Amino acid sequence: MHVPTRQGALRRAELRQRRARPAGLLVVTLGSAAALGIVLYAVATSLPYLASSPTTDPHFGAQNQCLMTSLAPPRVGFAVSWNGSEVAGYSGAALAVCGRSGPARMFPVHGVQQAAWDGHGTLWLATSESPDAGWRLWLAGADGGLSSAGDFAPIALAGHATGAVALDAAGKLVSLDRDGQVLGWAQLPAAPVGPVELAVNADGSVAAVVAGGGLFAYRAANLAPVRAEAPCDAEYLWWHARGTGALLSCGPRESFALTLDVVSGEREASPARSRNRSGLVPDLGVYVQSCEQLPCTAPPP
Repeated sequence: MHVPTRQGALRRAELRQRRARPAGLLVVTLGSAAALGIVLYAVATSLPYLASSPTTDPHFGAQNQCLMTSLAPPRVGFAVSWNGSEVAGYSGAALAVCGRSGPARMFPVHGVQQAAWDGHGTLWLATSESPDAGWRLWLAGADGGLSSAGDFAPIALAGHATGAVALDAAGKLVSLDRDGQVLGWAQLPAAPVGPVELAVNADGSVAAVVAGGGLFAYRAANLAPVRAEAPCDAEYLWWHARGTGALLSCGPRESFALTLDVVSGEREASPARSRNRSGLVPDLGVYVQSCEQLPCTAPPP
């Protein structure tokens, strides 16, 4: 009978360990391959976002290409028509209007500071030849000409269903139609200080101003008051794609948000998260933000 020795036992254990090594190596290799696959997937799926540019935007790429070709930098801003088919871009010396095809319509207008389209496809402009000259309100015609809509000096401008609403530095609001007729006036409780937002809902019936931490809403056509309150330290408002519902960002620094109906006042808390500041393109139902002073599709708020 063979009696195992300590030395023999050690040799047999060493042999078993050597035979086990290839399997262990195989596990490590497969694990590394899986990790590499995850890395490659992350890189591959993120490439479209890294390579994206205003000219490849799914809704405004063609218009952006036209604006970049037609309008010499530095660009100051842009405005998107309600159906998204046209985009107006402006620099200090010119205004260009680009559609999904064809050349730009050029307007040799200086000092455009604000632009907005109304529900009928009319482009409204606020201009200033110099910082001391004051801003003026204009309508841009399809023939490339401009017609005056008055000497009102807007710091914010938004198109409504039949015209435009403009806000000046003293907190005065005016609603105008395309003939330049005044439809209504309103006055904020105080002159706005700091960032100001003026936005009209999807059907152009209600205009909202976010200024000084408060929310002020009016019937866009005649500026009859609808709501004036500070449900929170209001920072920014996004209209919903339909109706009079909106999302309101509350400070400090987007600490929370409210979903509310601007007309009825009904509200509820909304999850707090970082959201891109963007505007609604009413007929498309998409949101747009600025990238390189050109329009880019934004994620819903």
